[in-house]
Amino acid sequence: MNGIDSWIGYDSSGILAVDGVSIRSLVNEFGSPLFILSKNRLESNYKEFADAFSRRYSSVSFFYSIKTNALPEVCKTLHNLGSCAEAVSSYEICLARKSGFQGKEIVFNGPLKTSDDIEYAFDEGIFAINADSLSEINEIIRLSRGRALSTTIGLRLDPFPEHNSKLGLDFSSAEEAFRQLRSRSLVDKVMIQMHLGTQIADPNLFSEAIIRLCDFLEHSSVYTVDALDVGGGFPSFPILTSTPLSIQDYADSICRTVTTEFEKRKWDLPSLILEPGRVLVSDTMMCVGTVHRVKSKGTDRWAICDIGFHTVPMLMSATYEITSGLLRGSKSRINLGGPLCASSDVLASSIELEDLREGDLVVVLNCGAYSVQFTSRFSFPRPPIIMIDNGKPKMIKTREVSDLTFSTSWG
Repeated sequence: MNGIDSWIGYDSSGILAVDGVSIRSLVNEFGSPLFILSKNRLESNYKEFADAFSRRYSSVSFFYSIKTNALPEVCKTLHNLGSCAEAVSSYEICLARKSGFQGKEIVFNGPLKTSDDIEYAFDEGIFAINADSLSEINEIIRLSRGRALSTTIGLRLDPFPEHNSKLGLDFSSAEEAFRQLRSRSLVDKVMIQMHLGTQIADPNLFSEAIIRLCDFLEHSSVYTVDALDVGGGFPSFPILTSTPLSIQDYADSICRTVTTEFEKRKWDLPSLILEPGRVLVSDTMMCVGTVHRVKSKGTDRWAICDIGFHTVPMLMSATYEITSGLLRGSKSRINLGGPLCASSDVLASSIELEDLREGDLVVVLNCGAYSVQFTSRFSFPRPPIIMIDNGKPKMIKTREVSDLTFSTSWG
């Protein structure tokens, strides 16, 4: 097989295959467009990520960022491999629980946690809530009265306040937050969380952030940290940098910095928590569509397919790649447009692909992160999702039908 990646490649007939299954056969069975998920790739990604950090740090745990891809099969697969879950709403806590995660395997982040959210998290006995503001701390204190809490109350700190992010506490507010938690005896274990953003292309940014946190803690009243949650933001690979990077580089930078900074201050090493999302799921999914019309306009050639920005939204620093579903032996440049009645619905301009004809398949790679979450039914129903498990296709989400549009439920 002529491989694009370890799980996808062209078979002897020149047709693209996923884990040995022809995409043409999947389209014939399930229709077009459709998403395809490789369970084998998902498992491989998690094992590689977990191994990179576990080899370098003795006490480390992984909390998958559910917002990245909340498909139950994705969550269940990662849970079976040993992952915990990171949620940013009570809705996601519920999704995690229904996917098999125990309350003690869930951490709750995010800038908006209502009173109902916090009480629900307490009731579910989740592992930790990372508070994002002093107001939230006050609400947690109020709602905790009369409860025997099993939930750790952590703080999300912003090591780079100069970036003017809406997320997290600055260091002065963190001092006050710790004071209030201590005065109410709500700090059994000290947990600090940070999150630097998305598609972070420089592992050293994690190191700088950890150093800033340690410098603050050294001159604060905190004294010790039991758990350090460095968040996520790990990119999908490869990323556009001058030097090739892998998850090993990020593991090296983070684990070495934590160990060095804590040991030089003679502090006990904390438990290390990571919240991977995109790095685990981005390259596990593709979207397959069909070219329905090919036309010329002046000197330009256009192929109009049934994948559009409603299917694969250009959001959250998406890094899609587009390829042909069939090797024809000759290539040409063409504009690839989606089906929406909007001039902006263009997947690629002047892209070099196999000579496209009506009926050919086109493939958008790296659709595992956020695409499914943001896919809409704008003008068209949402496509089905097929999971390939050891060479066998299984429909895990059916194609939407028009009846849902007229339902009182979102579906």
